[in-house]
Amino acid sequence: GTYNPNTHGQHNLANFFYGRDNYLIPLLHGIFNLNTTYNQAPPYDNILWPLCNQLKLSFADLITCVFPNHHVPLIPNSNRVLFNGAIFNLLKDQDLINLAGVNEVTWNEQDIAAFIANTPTIKYVYLTQKGNNIFFQKFEWIKQNCNRQNVSFRCIHTPSGQNLPGVPKGLFLSLQWLIQQDQEEKHFGFDISWLHQHNIHHFNHNGYTLNF
Repeated sequence: GTYNPNTHGQHNLANFFYGRDNYLIPLLHGIFNLNTTYNQAPPYDNILWPLCNQLKLSFADLITCVFPNHHVPLIPNSNRVLFNGAIFNLLKDQDLINLAGVNEVTWNEQDIAAFIANTPTIKYVYLTQKGNNIFFQKFEWIKQNCNRQNVSFRCIHTPSGQNLPGVPKGLFLSLQWLIQQDQEEKHFGFDISWLHQHNIHHFNHNGYTLNF
């Protein structure tokens, strides 16, 4: 979700999972507390930990590090590196995917699978993107190797809202997460039983209404 390269100073640092965008924490707060989108400006310190405590959320990054066998400094005042004659932005999934293709990414799937296996209270696991790429392949590996049968594994649209049409983006991102998908896409979006567990049966915002 929020791989942070070793930046200098305060350049594009995230102090929490998806801390660089304005959607994950406020939209979760809106869905599970107010049934409406939430418009407070970041850093959301007053809602972050109460929300994590209420929903019992844990977070994990699939990437541990990049360039495990090389020292590749960042280009000054950026999140980019020059490697083998090409420039890679370490905040962009596609560039990380390209680096994985040349074995310059260390993955965290084994530790995540072990954590799920050893934490029986975990019932729902979400991958925060829907692309059919190496991130999804690692997610599938975790699903097959965590030795748990009673866990729901699903994909949701990235909380950054990237490539999502519609304005306001926060509303349409909420709808992406909440709409119960058809049978062919049954592994996308929030698990309905997770919503019901928290007594969430509908979502209303400026004339938009969803019931589940």
